[in-house]
Amino acid sequence: MSYDDAAAHDEKVGAGWLERVLTAFAVGDTGVPTPLPDDTLSADDFRRATEEVLRRQVATGEGVIVGRGAVVLLREHPAALRVRLDGPADRRARQAAAQNLDSDAAHRACAQFDRTHEAYFRQFYGVQIQDPALYHVVLDSTAIDSDACVEIIARAADCLALAATGPSASGPA
Repeated sequence: MSYDDAAAHDEKVGAGWLERVLTAFAVGDTGVPTPLPDDTLSADDFRRATEEVLRRQVATGEGVIVGRGAVVLLREHPAALRVRLDGPADRRARQAAAQNLDSDAAHRACAQFDRTHEAYFRQFYGVQIQDPALYHVVLDSTAIDSDACVEIIARAADCLALAATGPSASGPA
């Protein structure tokens, strides 16, 4: 499906299970598209279409992909660094509250976000989102400053890219 077609449907949300799940994703993760309102796109069709978009992006060798089960889809890709930002639910809720949410709303939003992500991974890929084997790096982003998280991820990406391409002529073997 083209970007224009998807964008045309962005504000129309139906009541199916997949639509509810993806809508919940969209609330917490702007990287997830709002689902299409008609019944012509099944859950598997949506998953396959999303995976195709991810594969095309990966083929460019550029970008950061947030969510959409990319850690599962790209687990065999030698240059795709798979990262999970996590932390205790209460601390993540406090971080959310610092973004102008009241404490109760932040706790509810974090719990909903967790349930939705877990259901997405289980439904589409049959895996547990917390499985450390899915990730190269898991960071407690409630304990580590965001700038430090970025530095750690960038360094890990550089190391993975070097490992994927092999030792360079300029460095020792």
